[in-house]
Amino acid sequence: MNFYKAFFLEKEIKSLDGLRAMACLMVIIAHLVEVHGSGLNSYLQQALDLGKEGVAFFFTISGFIITYLLLREKKSKDTIKIKKFVLRRSIKIIPVLYLFLIFLVILNQLNFVKIHPDNFLSSFLFFRNYSNAPYSAFTGHVWSLAVEEHFYFFWPAIILFLNKKHLFYFAIFVILISPLIRVGTFYYFPELHIRQDIMTHCRIDSFMFGALLAMAYFEDKLKWLNSKIKHPALTLWCLIIFYCLIHPTLKMHSFKG
Repeated sequence: MNFYKAFFLEKEIKSLDGLRAMACLMVIIAHLVEVHGSGLNSYLQQALDLGKEGVAFFFTISGFIITYLLLREKKSKDTIKIKKFVLRRSIKIIPVLYLFLIFLVILNQLNFVKIHPDNFLSSFLFFRNYSNAPYSAFTGHVWSLAVEEHFYFFWPAIILFLNKKHLFYFAIFVILISPLIRVGTFYYFPELHIRQDIMTHCRIDSFMFGALLAMAYFEDKLKWLNSKIKHPALTLWCLIIFYCLIHPTLKMHSFKG
């Protein structure tokens, strides 16, 4: 029963499903524009290129959920059972992913598809976002799962060993340093340009934004903000639409993060 409760704990915050739907919609729009948007003018194509923002949204939601669950466990038990936590999260990802990959291996052996073996190795071992394997549309999306798994491995230990104040400062530090890491990677490691937007160290600040929100939510610090925003869903949509309109003009967008 305890395992079941922990496994489905995020379902207590039902509004997260709506946020996931928004993130999913952003990714779908981006793929539709990529395939069928040749007739659109260039500015509109860029404005609707929301795939990276949608994925960042997913990462922020994950950062919120994971941080909230870990903070609650640490408060109630004065510790975090890291092995059990990693196992719970892995059960949500690995069985379905491995079933999908095994199916692709079979298709590859039967010559229905052509996938380089390195694609399978990096996908099975969760380093697809750092692999030099040739791109494959069949396994390309696994990079985001690799980033998620990397976050699951290091973040519980950090929450366990840092107090609330230091955890807050750590998240702020990561958010501030991440743009510099992206710029440094861009300029000093040109061979990594093709993976600039998928490597874990270039995307970790999305999780930290979610973590900061989780800390505020856990400490009940969001009441003031909630009282000031009468229509939060409408406000969020307006912010997203506003961002869509201005983000083609953001020069730093070339650093993909």
